[in-house]
Order: sequence, then structure tokens, then C-alpha cells
Amino acid sequence: MQPDIVLLKDRESTYVPNIYDAARGVQKYLQLDNTAVEATDANTLTAFNSDGFSLGTAAWVNGSNDFVSWNWSAGNSGSSNTTGTINTTTTYVDTTAGISVSTFEGNGTAGQTVGHGLGVKPDVIVIKNRDNTEQWIVYHTAQGATKYGLFNSDASFSSSTSAWNDVEPTTTLVTLGGGGFGTNVSGDSMVMYAFAGVPGFSSFGSYIGNGNADAPFSSTGFRPAMVIVKPATRTDGWIIWDTKRNTSNLTAQYLTLDTTNIEYTGTVRILDIVSNGFKIKSSHNSVNNSGDTYIYLSFAENPFGGDGAAPATAR
Repeated sequence: MQPDIVLLKDRESTYVPNIYDAARGVQKYLQLDNTAVEATDANTLTAFNSDGFSLGTAAWVNGSNDFVSWNWSAGNSGSSNTTGTINTTTTYVDTTAGISVSTFEGNGTAGQTVGHGLGVKPDVIVIKNRDNTEQWIVYHTAQGATKYGLFNSDASFSSSTSAWNDVEPTTTLVTLGGGGFGTNVSGDSMVMYAFAGVPGFSSFGSYIGNGNADAPFSSTGFRPAMVIVKPATRTDGWIIWDTKRNTSNLTAQYLTLDTTNIEYTGTVRILDIVSNGFKIKSSHNSVNNSGDTYIYLSFAENPFGGDGAAPATAR
């Protein structure tokens, strides 16, 4: 497939996880684990190709170590979305897969709206200021619009009207906060990623930890290829597993997206991936503390029930 969003991480060195997208253009990257502004480097991601992507020689994307990339397609072309009170500069969208990526300029006024193009209510929204050192602000449907998380931090989800103005996203619009907060800073360029759950392709939900080595089962309706888990009610990071680094169950290799840490293989954060969902096989606080709420993002191994031979829009 031709990706429109590419997230890269060196598995063996403490380089920063960095993300690229077609709406911002090649060579422009943001660092997922911190608040740094957007940077441009000609030696990073140089092209989104019909069957993948091309890289330059920058060590953090193409050194001598083992790397992992997670990739999503968002329609492969973009245009301005004028549905909201703030027009997007560019929106790439794939309504079949429930994925969009947009760029827009903030105006600092609370209650402003921006169109996401999905045609259904998003389950996950992530916004980052490209021009200033702001946080990565996250909406997750299981926590709602009165709360926000930080992709660059292990902090728990917090309450604030400044993130989403306490207004749930709709089938067309995302409502933004105001002032100096990271979703809508006046005069600054912003990027927004939006995901909606699609049966057979993606699932976004939550579970409550039970504190033993057999956590509650999370039903996704498909065998996941990728699972991201974050405790919403405690201070622990964003953990990601996938079936490309883990070719057999149980799944013990993981990375943390909010840190520069190398890949772990251990016994405290183990995932059991099955044909219709997953469960944690550990009592560790970061994934299964009794009474804590954990949010997740998951994508299918064979989207829409295919055999893997047909084109897919997330890998």
C-alpha cells in the first residue's frame, strides 16, 4: 500500500520515535515522546511510494540497527476541509478505513471547530502543535471530551475544557479548546490525526484491570496485528505490541511510544492475541492493576477478514 502516516522507531538504540505524514509532506517529522517543534531533514523519510516509503541516511530512521515501522493509508490525496469554523489546509482521509490526517492554523478561540472528513464520529483524535513546544493532546472515546491524555507522557488522563471544550466530536467536526493550550494555539500550524473504529479493521476501547495474571478479555472482532495500551487512571506509559516483531504468541516484545527506550522482552507486559481480540497475561500495574482503567487502540492483522493478499490500509 501507499502509506500516508509512517511511525518509525529504532528497536536497539534510544532514538526518538518519529512520525511522518503526507499532509505535512516528506522530510518533515515530529518526535512522539516529547514536545519539540516540527523539524525538516532531507535524510529522513524522502518519499511515500505506492508500495512503501523511501529513507535517507539519518541514523534514527536508517542506521545499522533493527527498526520497526507502523503505517496507515489515508486516501493518498488531500484537499481543504471547509466544514468547520477553521478550514484545514489539507485533509487526507480514507472513510473506509476510518483514518484522516489534517493540517490547520489555530486561532486561539475556544469552541472553534475543524472538519475531520471521516463521516462518522472519531474514536481517537491526536493533535500536535508544529510550531511551538506543546504537548501531544489525545482524545479517546472511552474517556470522553471532558478529559485528555498526552501521547508524549505517561501522565494519566486529566480533565480540562482547554483540550476539547468539553464537546464530543461529531460525524463531521472536532471542537477545540482555546488560549495557549495545544489543540488551538493562535497563529500556529497544527496537525490532527483522527481514527474511527471500523468493524473488521480497527477497534478502540477500554478495560478495567483485575490485578491478576489473566486480565479481562478485550473483544475487537478480529485478530489484532497491533495493540497500544495506556493506563487512563494511573501514571504509566503507552505500550505497543505487534505481530511483526512477535511472530508467535504469547507476545512479549514491546516498545513504549512516550520514551526513547529500546525494545523490551520481558515477563511483566505480556499480551495474548487471539482470533477475536486480546488479553493481558500479567498483573503489572502498567497493564493490569486492579480497578484501574486502561484504554487501547488496535488494528487488524487481516483487515476486513482478508487473507492478507489484498491491499490493506494499516500495517
